[in-house]
Formats: sequence, C-alpha cells, structure tokens
Amino acid sequence: MWIELPDHIRAYIYDNELPLQVLDSRIAAYSRDCTTSVAVVVEDESTGDFLFINNAKPGRNWELPGGCADNEEIEDAAIRELSEEVGLEVTADELTPFLALLWRWEDDYTVQILFYYSLDSATDVQIVTGDEVDEYNWSSKIPENITLGEHGKETHHQILKYRESYSQSAMSKLQSRVSDIIKRRHIVSVGLIVSGAIAVQVRKLKDKNKENDGEDESDNT
Repeated sequence: MWIELPDHIRAYIYDNELPLQVLDSRIAAYSRDCTTSVAVVVEDESTGDFLFINNAKPGRNWELPGGCADNEEIEDAAIRELSEEVGLEVTADELTPFLALLWRWEDDYTVQILFYYSLDSATDVQIVTGDEVDEYNWSSKIPENITLGEHGKETHHQILKYRESYSQSAMSKLQSRVSDIIKRRHIVSVGLIVSGAIAVQVRKLKDKNKENDGEDESDNT
C-alpha cells in the first residue's frame, strides 16, 4: 500500500516512533490535504477507567475527547481539545503520543494522532463540558453507542489495546534503562574499588622501597 502523508505529520510520526495503523481497507492512498485530527485517552489510574464524551454534533455519539487540528502544532490541538471539551488544562509534557491511525471519515481521509494522559484520580479534577459535549462518563468499557457504530468500537478497541501495549513497552524500556544505569554504576564502582586497591598497593610498595633505601644507606655507613 502506498500512503502519502503531509510532511509535518510524517515527520511527527517518525520523530515519535509511533506505530501506524490503517483501519479501512478501502484506503489506497492519502493526499497531502487529508484531515489531521487528535484524540486523547484520559485514564483514571486509581480505577483504570477512561474518559468518554457524548458529542453533541449530529451523527456523533460517545467517543474520546479530541477533534481536528486547526493549523496548529499537534500537541497544541490536543491541549486545546481537552480544554474546550472537558475543561482539562494540561501541558505538552503531560501528553504522550502513542499511536497514529489512518482511517476514513465520511468522504474524507483522516490521519489521527492518539495521546495518553493519566490522572492519579478523577476525583482530583473537575470535568466541565463545552458546548459540543452533552455529557461525559468514566468507564473501563467502550460504550455501546459509540460514534461510527461497530467500526467505532473496533477503532476504540485498537486504541485502548495499543495504549496498554504502549504502557507495557514503555515500562519495559524504563526497566531496561534503569538496569543499564545500575550496571554502569556497578562497573564504575568496581573500577573505582580496583583502582583504589591498586593505589593502596602502589603506596605500600613505595613506602617499602623507601624503607629499604633507608636500610641500605644505614648499612653503607
């Protein structure tokens, strides 16, 4: 399959090493003017629930917070959508991109960047829905009446699956990095110990040589 994406999107996907998944077999190619959108998986770490919104626009139902990027940086679009739709104020450093989706929305082609944002507890924040949102809900299950019906369910299943695998992969990478750091420190520590032991032995030899030199001078006199 040949896919052509806007330069800045292709660069963003490459720079962030995002897995790229095509969700519609009818898509053969993407033009440079394809729609760019974002969505954010907001998780309550205390319960494992995710934040879903009921979009008030015609033909829309339950979905993840998000929307189209309006001539702005990808992270800025995610930050704006969270603020407008659910009243969450976040920074780019708090958002982690983890997946890129290519799919079809009506007659348009869409590339969607998925972000992950975690809360210690949903009780710590106040969700304030915007004009485009009828209501919100925290749930570990994907709503039955999700936008795009069965296709929407499959899309959200894929998103949450990748979110989980991303977390596992990220944790694995973190553990590997920590292990490497410990190993390096251990090697450095061993090196310092060995170097210190050698230095002690050298000093002892020098002291012994000085003593021997002193004894030789005494014998000569």
